[in-house]
Amino acid sequence: MSVNWIFKSSPCKPSNVPMQILPAAEAIEEERTPHYKPKYYYPVRLYEILNNRYQITAKLGWGTSSTVWLARDLNQWRWCPARYVAIKIKANNYATKEDAERELRITEKITNTNPQHVGRNFVSTLLDSFDLPGPEDTHV
Repeated sequence: MSVNWIFKSSPCKPSNVPMQILPAAEAIEEERTPHYKPKYYYPVRLYEILNNRYQITAKLGWGTSSTVWLARDLNQWRWCPARYVAIKIKANNYATKEDAERELRITEKITNTNPQHVGRNFVSTLLDSFDLPGPEDTHV
């Protein structure tokens, strides 16, 4: 164990409050969209840690090509306020790997533009990117 890990934030523990179990036969959120196929979406679990850094805390949204999650950045010093980030997990229903990476390249370009631009504060920028191995394929 490195000395740095001692000073880093610890993962949250799951709540003791009983969770409401949703009926398995009832479609929810993205499952209601036409052409939905579960094998394309990464099966995120609350409190799961992604990329040894981000702990999933809540679902923020979804679309036909991705889900978006609120995550706590564990790469923070314990004495600093918690830092939360949005994690976008692409569905792996793309035709080619290049199609999946196209959005990432566009987001990187926006992130690397002039920080003094008047519209910069109104655009989400990229903090990190990583591949996420799923049960069917890799997610970006």
